[in-house]
Amino acid sequence: MNTLEYFSDFHDWKSKKNDFSLLDYLPLKINSEQLLLANLLFFPKLVEEDGCFFIEESRQKKFLEQAKNSCKDKSSLEKYINCIFLECMFICKTDKDRKLIQHLAEHIKHSWDLWFKEKYPELNMVTEIYEDEFDGWCITCYQICKLKTDQ
Repeated sequence: MNTLEYFSDFHDWKSKKNDFSLLDYLPLKINSEQLLLANLLFFPKLVEEDGCFFIEESRQKKFLEQAKNSCKDKSSLEKYINCIFLECMFICKTDKDRKLIQHLAEHIKHSWDLWFKEKYPELNMVTEIYEDEFDGWCITCYQICKLKTDQ
């Protein structure tokens, strides 16, 4: 799906300025500082704590001690703490908004898949998108737990 399909504002602008592109339009909507901050969502830093890897800016880290008691393994703990509730971050009132958030989640997942393979290849990170019953579209990441085998 083409991301630009969702942006009628861009299409209206483009119809009046035929010789211009998205790269001319983008600075009219966001500045370089905002774009760099948004990249923290697409390219998150992971921090290690007790053998688990968490997104440094995770809002869920405030629940870490509580989650340690209820999660059965490191993968489920990482999955819980690294969850980003996209519909809670952005205003989402209409079906179009939800479609945009779903599309954003797909772009973030693609970015994380590439980023984690490049930046943290030894971690074997998995990324998942899911729609939570109460919080809407979410994205998370975690390591696959390796089972110990007798030798």
